Amino acid sequence: MNSKSIVCPGVLSICVAMLIMSGCSEKTSSTTPKKEPGNTTPPATVNVAPAAELPETIIEVNGEKFTRDMANAEIGQRLAGAQGQIPPERIPEIKSRMINQLVERFVIKTVLMAEVKKENITVKPEEVDQRLNKFKSTLPKEMKFEDLLKKNGITEERVREDIASDLKISKLFGPITNGIKVTDADISEYMEKNKEALAFPESVHARHILVNVAKTDDEKVKTEKKAKIGKLREQIVNGADFAAVAKENSDCPSKQMGGDLGKFRRGQMAKPFEDAAFAQATNVIGPVVETEFGYHIIQVMEHLPAGTASKEEVSSGLMGQKCDEALRKYIASLSQKANIKDNRPQQMMQPPPGMGMGMPAGSGPAPAPAPKR
Repeated sequence: MNSKSIVCPGVLSICVAMLIMSGCSEKTSSTTPKKEPGNTTPPATVNVAPAAELPETIIEVNGEKFTRDMANAEIGQRLAGAQGQIPPERIPEIKSRMINQLVERFVIKTVLMAEVKKENITVKPEEVDQRLNKFKSTLPKEMKFEDLLKKNGITEERVREDIASDLKISKLFGPITNGIKVTDADISEYMEKNKEALAFPESVHARHILVNVAKTDDEKVKTEKKAKIGKLREQIVNGADFAAVAKENSDCPSKQMGGDLGKFRRGQMAKPFEDAAFAQATNVIGPVVETEFGYHIIQVMEHLPAGTASKEEVSSGLMGQKCDEALRKYIASLSQKANIKDNRPQQMMQPPPGMGMGMPAGSGPAPAPAPKR
């Protein structure tokens, strides 16, 4: 096994994680089971200031401090990127949860980086370049890395520093994970006991263009909008680039991704949209479809039949599970030896399950390997 590929949940540097979430946000927000391929409700204003009762130093680990200002900055950036997606009444609860997550991440990273220093683990600049270039290659072609940094208020220098830390931690984990193996007997036993969990339904990967129709639109406006979507479809059929037309004309937030909605299963989209997408041949520009959101042009890019996870997928999942359990025990042992001063208010003294101020979240039984479809 390549130990450098192992990253324990909760260790990934915050700024790198934010970039990943931000880079995927437009696509994932459209594929959640909301039956809204085109919800254009204006975003609500989000108060991003965390709870005023936070102490100046929230937690201290071996002399390293996680402060209120640090929490303010991280929470502010996260909530700013989720404007309009969070009901205002849930924001206080979400802030408290975020603070607990940030505290846990700080504890874990601090104890691990102390071990990195102790073991004198280093990384070369070209290793950082390779990891950064790999991340850049995963971005949609419409998205520039520089724009992503600006959107999240993060500098490239900060990203490089955090990538270097993650690479060092991966090297630290190497001796712990290198001896872990998954046998054929492990795989067979798991597949026999989890047949239902390993099955996945039919799905499609599609992109679309939406011309939104408001409830207040009269018949004349609806006719004009239907004519508009018809002309856009004609442009694409005649050779125009789908992604470019979507970005310029679609009323769906997915326009930023060229209309790409990612993969979705039945029951995740409005019924007329779903019926059209699942009946449509791949790469064909389908007829105009009307839903409660307006008029759509759909192109199915991939059609994935129902099936069951392969032995290779189960093996990979079980390997990840075993590595995860080993790393959690290792991190717990480091955390229990650390000098930790937790100054959070009493009402917030509810660390995630299993953390116990030293045990990473989710340290109980690891989740079953799921088919990645």
